[in-house]
Amino acid sequence: MWMNIYHTSDYAKRVTAFGCECGYVKLTVINVPRNEIVSDWSIRFESSVTSVALFNDELKLRCPSFINLTDVTPADEEEPLLHLLVTTTLQPAVIYRNITVQGFESCYNLPDSDSFDAVMCCLVADIDMDGKHEVILGTYGQEMLVYKLGSSSKDGKESWKLNCQRGFANPIYSLLYVDVTGDGVKELVVLTLQGVHIMQPQTTSGQRCLPLQQTVMEYLQNSPTFHLIQQQTKMEYPMKGHYDCSTENLAYQLQCNYCIAEYIGFTTGTLRQ
Repeated sequence: MWMNIYHTSDYAKRVTAFGCECGYVKLTVINVPRNEIVSDWSIRFESSVTSVALFNDELKLRCPSFINLTDVTPADEEEPLLHLLVTTTLQPAVIYRNITVQGFESCYNLPDSDSFDAVMCCLVADIDMDGKHEVILGTYGQEMLVYKLGSSSKDGKESWKLNCQRGFANPIYSLLYVDVTGDGVKELVVLTLQGVHIMQPQTTSGQRCLPLQQTVMEYLQNSPTFHLIQQQTKMEYPMKGHYDCSTENLAYQLQCNYCIAEYIGFTTGTLRQ
């Protein structure tokens, strides 16, 4: 079971969403002072729920406690709209808009979110630092998908679009946005089957999607060691380092499953190309 809890700015209401392995998802709005349920909705998917996330469109930052704002009259800001992201193993990821009012009525499927095997995890964070949240999905198909909210050119309505994606060498199991290096800027931590990737945004301007540069890669101590065995000579060659589809100038070996035929090639670009 996966659960996510959201509190309003005045802590008067608590919104709880949870999803189960059977595909059941329930959303509950609770009045905290009275300790009573204000409203609740439920829905059932055809496959197991892998994650749920409650979020707002824009990032709201609170004023630090060391800044004195006694002379400034605080503005009466409305509570931002709350949305719910639900990911499953077989179906596309779904975003339910304004859930505290509309419940599960207004939904939007994230395009191509079911094209890379099961979605294993999700994260909502402002990774390009524009003040608006992005939706990041990690898939078993070794792809990280980044979605951004924009307006359609046809009808002008808001819609989520696949802004960019990045491939990894192994399935992605977890995503986290936290300041790992202690420099005040958060990094994107990607946990895969055989390693932890810590990535931070580049400072290049004029990019459609702020690229993520891998700064640290640390493999788990219990990860298996890979060896290349030449069938004719029976020589064993240990493979040191990490190689994936983005590696350039890579020598590779293909072997037939039905005979001992082998083919050895060399790439001048990346293996993906």
